[in-house]
Amino acid sequence: MTPRQVCLCLQAYGAGEQHLLSTLHLQAALMALAVHAPARLPDLPSFSPAEEMSWEEMKRRLLSWRRKEET
Repeated sequence: MTPRQVCLCLQAYGAGEQHLLSTLHLQAALMALAVHAPARLPDLPSFSPAEEMSWEEMKRRLLSWRRKEET
C-alpha cells in the first residue's frame, strides 16, 4: 500500500470508530431514559412494508433510472 492509501485507511477506520462511539452514546442515553423516565421516550417510527412489484414494473423503474443517469 502507498502512504496515501494507508492514511486513507486510517482515516476511514477512525471515522467508523467515531460513528460507533456516537451510536453507543445515543443508545446509552435512550437506555437511561427508558429506565428513569419512560414517558419521555420518543415514539417508534412507523415503517410501512414495501409494495409488491411485478417483474415488468421493476424493469420499467430500473430503465427509467438508467435513462436519467445517461442524460
